[in-house]
Amino acid sequence: MDNIKKVGIFIMLFVTLLIGMSLFGTLSDSVYDATNLHESVNETIAISLSTGQLAQDDVSAITNFNNITDDFTVNIGTAVNVTKAGLVTIDNTTILTNFSTTYNVTYNFESDEYVAHSTSRVLVRLINIFFALAIMAAAVFAMYAMGITELFKGNK
Repeated sequence: MDNIKKVGIFIMLFVTLLIGMSLFGTLSDSVYDATNLHESVNETIAISLSTGQLAQDDVSAITNFNNITDDFTVNIGTAVNVTKAGLVTIDNTTILTNFSTTYNVTYNFESDEYVAHSTSRVLVRLINIFFALAIMAAAVFAMYAMGITELFKGNK
């Protein structure tokens, strides 16, 4: 009867570890999305009357505009501006060369899952650690219930 109990505990441990480890990857992906900015590379936008709308909102910064230059001081913030809502405005008098109706824009944005508050992002990162500790605690408890400590006692 005691061996049947140990087999049941072993099966419970195996299933718990299997489910826990499969959920760990999903949890890690969710934590990554909640704590990191995303980047949209070379998104083509149409400019009409010096304004255009990006596909994403919650834009934090434009890093490249029209693939002309990576000099942030010349184009970004002076001739090209962006709002948090993704509205791009350009100064026609500043950008006289290569002025067209479509531009390629590379920018960083906050995804829908992004946690805006920095303290909350730190706490969200702790979720992975506590989940791993819970899986380990379940494994240690199950091994203790199976009598693993008897192996360490030795013969006296």
